[in-house]
Amino acid sequence: PECSSSNLTAADGGVFDYSSLHPCLFRNNPFLSLPILALLLLLQFYILVKTARDHFSAVVDDLSARLNLSPSLGAVTLLSLGNGAPDVFSSVAAVNSGRLRTGFDAILSAGTFVSAFVVGSVAICAAPFAVDAGSFVRDVMFYLTAAMLVFCVYLSAEIYLWQAVGLVCYYAFFVGIVFFMDF
Repeated sequence: PECSSSNLTAADGGVFDYSSLHPCLFRNNPFLSLPILALLLLLQFYILVKTARDHFSAVVDDLSARLNLSPSLGAVTLLSLGNGAPDVFSSVAAVNSGRLRTGFDAILSAGTFVSAFVVGSVAICAAPFAVDAGSFVRDVMFYLTAAMLVFCVYLSAEIYLWQAVGLVCYYAFFVGIVFFMDF
């Protein structure tokens, strides 16, 4: 493709069109582009982690304390809201633009990322550590059930209002169980 400075600017309003960096900036040289782009990705992850640690976690802790929420109730409400809000908005945007599968795929892949990569990374960095068996089993069972329900919706390739309301009620039930178990 023809390369110019305008090709490096994303058409959707982003800063860079990352897909044109390899052919335009690095002249299709994988020995040059792969290490530099990998370092750029690592830098972005570092900035994201540092920002979350320095700002997001502190805000969630402060809000939980001000609202007198237990750590587990703060995690399933405030932390989940902060962590899941971008997934909600990107999935809604995908569905509203007619890309239904993309919307569902984003939800399923985000869950897989959190349950595999994030949990694995935390375990590597913080191991060994003890978990409360009751809370752990509760959370895993609720997560697996929710994943199964979403997977059933995914297989049918359509969702009805009663299913959507049911999923929201299921989450509210989960929060209620966490609240009840904290007393």
